[in-house]
Amino acid sequence: GRIDERKDHPLTATYALLVATSNGWLNYRHQADVLKIYQKLKKWGIKDDHIILIIENDLVRNKTNPYPGVLLEANGDTLFKEKDSSKIEIDYITSKIHPDNLIDILTGKESKKLPHVIKGDSTTNIFVFWSGHGKKGSLKWGPDSLDRTFTYASMETLLDSLSKQRKYRKILWMTEACYSGSICKAFEDLEVPQATCITAANENETSKADLYSADLKTYTSNSFTKTT
Repeated sequence: GRIDERKDHPLTATYALLVATSNGWLNYRHQADVLKIYQKLKKWGIKDDHIILIIENDLVRNKTNPYPGVLLEANGDTLFKEKDSSKIEIDYITSKIHPDNLIDILTGKESKKLPHVIKGDSTTNIFVFWSGHGKKGSLKWGPDSLDRTFTYASMETLLDSLSKQRKYRKILWMTEACYSGSICKAFEDLEVPQATCITAANENETSKADLYSADLKTYTSNSFTKTT
């Protein structure tokens, strides 16, 4: 494997990238899970300028929503309230950017289109949480009409760029998606130092929805994320 030259570097900052890649009421759980992780990070003291949140944000005004302007957990707790949106800073709408833009976001390549990026270096820890749909070899991105995916090759390019540019100290990447192991296999294949990927499913299995809400008539979480 590669020689790890980062392990003794002091930690100066922690950044998070949170991504919900689906849209629509039946995919409620993906955005809900990402917002749940967002709330946890905020409680642990990570500020919004160190959290990049990417969601479609199409649920609070969805015609199916029995509680307009609000997203709820299965237990009834509020995850998002439109009238109090100051407590949640959404950086990008999923369908407005391309999945390969994550390479620029995670390597700190700021632009007019991507004003919010992670300005990491060899003293920066990065946490990524991804929730959505997947198939073998790719993770779906955005509405069906866009036909966009984040592929194994995309992950290879991303990890290679992060490593060569020394844009991190440690990385923890968690993916909630069917067959997500087929994408995160790149972590092993490239032998990326100080980088770990944990997935809800291996390359040959689906992930599982959990916590169905009879009130909302949709699932509000996935099995993997519920135990995170």
